[in-house]
Amino acid sequence: MTAIPMALVGVDHPHLKEWHSTLLAVPELAPVAHYDPNPGVARRFLEPPFDQLPVYGDLDQLLASHQIQAALVMLPLREAESALLALARAGVHILAEKPVARTSGAMEAVSAALAPNTVFYTGYCWRVDPMIQQIASLLEAGILGQIWSIEMHWVTSRVGRREGEPSHRDPASYLFRSEVSRGGMLQWLGCHFVDLMVHLVQQPVVSVTAMTARQTTEEIDVEDTASCLLRFGTGTLGSLHVGYLLPSGNQMFIGLRGSLGWVHWDAMAGRRYTVCSEHPDWVAAPTRHFEVPRPPLATYGAGMGELMLRDFVRCINENGRDPIYTVADAIRVLQVLDAAYESASSGQAISIGS
Repeated sequence: MTAIPMALVGVDHPHLKEWHSTLLAVPELAPVAHYDPNPGVARRFLEPPFDQLPVYGDLDQLLASHQIQAALVMLPLREAESALLALARAGVHILAEKPVARTSGAMEAVSAALAPNTVFYTGYCWRVDPMIQQIASLLEAGILGQIWSIEMHWVTSRVGRREGEPSHRDPASYLFRSEVSRGGMLQWLGCHFVDLMVHLVQQPVVSVTAMTARQTTEEIDVEDTASCLLRFGTGTLGSLHVGYLLPSGNQMFIGLRGSLGWVHWDAMAGRRYTVCSEHPDWVAAPTRHFEVPRPPLATYGAGMGELMLRDFVRCINENGRDPIYTVADAIRVLQVLDAAYESASSGQAISIGS
């Protein structure tokens, strides 16, 4: 099967090297060119074999010069919005780094420009994690009954220039400039868990109450901490807390409670999670422990990026059949983020879709 020619749209991105290593593991995709608004600067970020590809400073010129079928978009959000629109109008299949755009309105314009059966994936890689997929299957089977509440925490290392810290903790990064990214921790990392909550509950968020804070003494103009309360369409309540608060490392927690039981996973305990259920099929052993290793893949997102890219290829080859992500998913996450920032500013609960 002929490899799918792909454009790499954006170079100055925190995940560039990880995506490059992932692309090398997925030969069904064939990168043929880069686009970046600053091509001279962009070349300094490129390593073999990607440094051999041409770098364009004009996306229309790239599209006119190559028969591009797919694109991996890794631009700052301010620049990503116009690029996504151009790619959609050109009929290109898109995998875009999360959260894709600054607002849901920008994504709705992209959605309107997409041709039927055009594949649009967002880099919400947690969905393809085997452990998350196993939990989702248990929920779909009704093991917890009606979902009453869902809770997620993600806290990681503080903003600052420190040896050993990734470059995207540097306060000079565009991630901490509101005119480029709109928000901070909630926009950049909280989006993962908004997507995951909606994916697991399988209901839209209808109301958001949020608070944000800037705890760091570094000079940034976005939040480094956020807490959100979500109400879903079925009445399920959600709680999300994210922050750049630790000297180093990460803390992550996922909890669900339902009419028949609960699920508990604390990442500090590794890949082992617990389920307790009163479901008739679980009478013999109501409390069970599961351990699901990560995929043995040394690529982006501890292998989850590779799983996502491979499904992206499958979906393209099957004419858009059974996508694990859609542009509607990206819009729903951004609607929640829109409401969260409005709530944090106004001090009021914000309804979605009313």
